[in-house]
Amino acid sequence: MKKLNYFSIGFDYDEEKNPIMSFDSQSHCISEMYSGAFKPMMTKETSCIDINCIPTGKKVDKSHHLDAIYRVYFENKLFDLNKFNDENDSEKKKIILELLHIGAIEACRNLGLDKARFIEAYEKVKELDYQNNYYYKKPKSSPNRKQKAQIYIEHGLYKADIYIVIFNKEQKIIRKEFILSDLPNPFVFSAHLGNLKWIDNDRLVLAHKQRKDILYKVDMI
Repeated sequence: MKKLNYFSIGFDYDEEKNPIMSFDSQSHCISEMYSGAFKPMMTKETSCIDINCIPTGKKVDKSHHLDAIYRVYFENKLFDLNKFNDENDSEKKKIILELLHIGAIEACRNLGLDKARFIEAYEKVKELDYQNNYYYKKPKSSPNRKQKAQIYIEHGLYKADIYIVIFNKEQKIIRKEFILSDLPNPFVFSAHLGNLKWIDNDRLVLAHKQRKDILYKVDMI
């Protein structure tokens, strides 16, 4: 058995030359948001659904499994993705979600899965107004327990902004420290999502996940 909990979407016929402005790059913020909203479900052999948008007139391959990834192909009649960058950011996010949902529901039918969780994830993204902002890992308390720190991510179409947020005992934000921006691909920016460690009651560091490197320091004094 496999746990289905991840979705991705792509467009192999993109004519955009700037990688940052490609549909695939911009799609990460919504596919990650949909994946986060989706309640994992056990399946026979699928842990990820990879959705491929095929333009009208191009060959539509048969959907198939590649290991635990189910690659679903469908003819995209909704929107010409080579005009994607003519749209504003709000419309772009809506287009990504609609195409992702079309492919996800087709995969759902092909695999004989209950579509309720797919619809729930789709509606959740809309409910949150397509804003993929979230906290990463549990907060870390200072030695005197008067403050807590947590990593916060604002995941947009063109970049992911990473912050360290400090809360007081009343759970109010007393500081929001910008760390860095990186590409919106989670496999890229996740390299910066290390471990928060308090040095003392007024200083903390963001340490690398695996190495001993210090990625960032915050001084509260």
